[in-house]
Amino acid sequence: MKILRNQSDLIKAVGELVSMDPHLAMAVERAGIPELRTQRSGFEGLISILVSQQVSVAAARAIETRLFDLLPDPHPAAFMDLSREQCRAAGLSAPKQRYLRELSSCILSGQLDLDSFDALSNDEIRSQLQAVKGVGPWSANIYLMFALRRADSFAGGDLALQEGYRRLADLEARPSAKEMDGIAVRWSPYRAAAALILWRYYAHLPISEG
Repeated sequence: MKILRNQSDLIKAVGELVSMDPHLAMAVERAGIPELRTQRSGFEGLISILVSQQVSVAAARAIETRLFDLLPDPHPAAFMDLSREQCRAAGLSAPKQRYLRELSSCILSGQLDLDSFDALSNDEIRSQLQAVKGVGPWSANIYLMFALRRADSFAGGDLALQEGYRRLADLEARPSAKEMDGIAVRWSPYRAAAALILWRYYAHLPISEG
């Protein structure tokens, strides 16, 4: 199993991708080589990912900062000790409070063992994460890509990836999550690096186009 441990690993992966796919080569030519993105692993990393669902980057950062101020030692038991009022004051919506409590409960009960993930396949990790209410395919794949740095993971349901590829390949319609996952098969075993290329390309699109 390939891991993107550092920027050098990513540069090597990007080199292989641009040699095999003219669309990705065009994206790198226009936007440059992406930077490796990383995310904290474990419970702390999953908090960040769940907080960031369906909110702007700025809003997610603000909520995360306030929440971690309440959790200097992020641990499921510590989160369960927070009151609804504290969570609401930090900016967590009622559904996200429920999702984080469900996640905390699953970890505390042993249903979800995050420490075992290094020995599991991507599919096994997705299955375990998505068994937790509130953790969908996007969140599971983002965890694989950024927290575990699995080189062959991909978040086909990400709208920026879909729109970035639509613009890059000059498609009339934005690919669905299923279609995007199908397209990404050609980029194995470096699908995560391909995603980073597409995100960078999308970020460099003019506002009127992106």
